[in-house]
Amino acid sequence: MEVLLKEPSEHSHVPDPDRLHLIRLKNEIKSRGASSDEGASTILFDVLRTIPLTITTDLPTNDALLQTIRFERPAMQLDHNGRLPLILRQTD
Repeated sequence: MEVLLKEPSEHSHVPDPDRLHLIRLKNEIKSRGASSDEGASTILFDVLRTIPLTITTDLPTNDALLQTIRFERPAMQLDHNGRLPLILRQTD
């Protein structure tokens, strides 16, 4: 059996284990944003508590992460007249 080994190129670099934590963070905020009724800031700060401090320098800004959560939220369904549902128009 022949084994082929590639020589490292100039672009070769070691894997970044912190990137995995960053990807997991983004996936978690997206999934919770789409499926939860929690506030965006609650989701963000709950998820931020679970990550290692070593990746804090690689994180996007809090505003960018909050925007990611808001984009994952389902769009508000309007009634047949194009207005908000009655439950959202009522106040106490």
